[in-house]
Amino acid sequence: GKLVKKQFFQVLRPNVLYITVSQNDEGVPAKDDFDLKEIPNLLVLSAGGHGHVAVPLLKQTEALASHRVKMGERKYFASYMGSQQHAPGDLRPAMTQILTEWGRKNNKSTIAGEGKNWRDVMKSSSVSFTPRGFGRSAFHVMETLQMGLVPVYVWWQRDLPWLPYPALWEREEIGFSATSTSSSLGKLLDRIAKNISKLE
Repeated sequence: GKLVKKQFFQVLRPNVLYITVSQNDEGVPAKDDFDLKEIPNLLVLSAGGHGHVAVPLLKQTEALASHRVKMGERKYFASYMGSQQHAPGDLRPAMTQILTEWGRKNNKSTIAGEGKNWRDVMKSSSVSFTPRGFGRSAFHVMETLQMGLVPVYVWWQRDLPWLPYPALWEREEIGFSATSTSSSLGKLLDRIAKNISKLE
């Protein structure tokens, strides 16, 4: 930690603007004991969740979904296809429980699980849950957008959301976001269900 910090500051010149891209879930300089505020001339574009500007977290290219089934006529109202681990505070199990209970209470078909058929399940869903992972972002966000589907990004209420194109998310033009609390997520699901025809 201290050696890395010392070497880092020996290399950086204070009169030069530096720009770097990071995919590290813990950001730049990761676990080393210094803060980005100590380097005001360094701009960090981060896919992982720590930096100055959020950029897409990409794993692979996904094909655009070719089906034309209307939103309200898809098999599932909402789905989550992914692991229950890799997020703080039991976020994913809590989110899955909220999704399942909300679906049962509102007579909406929901599904949560894992499997090689995750793309097919997502294509058959009005919205697809894309919760954060170990880092603040998730590969699933960009996979969903590349497929032309509607993501619901779920973030930990004790932290910050980390999404590229924040203005588009705020206006709900490319997806929705909520914390993993039942009040936040439940209200969002109620609103989506009420306005499902507007998602076409």
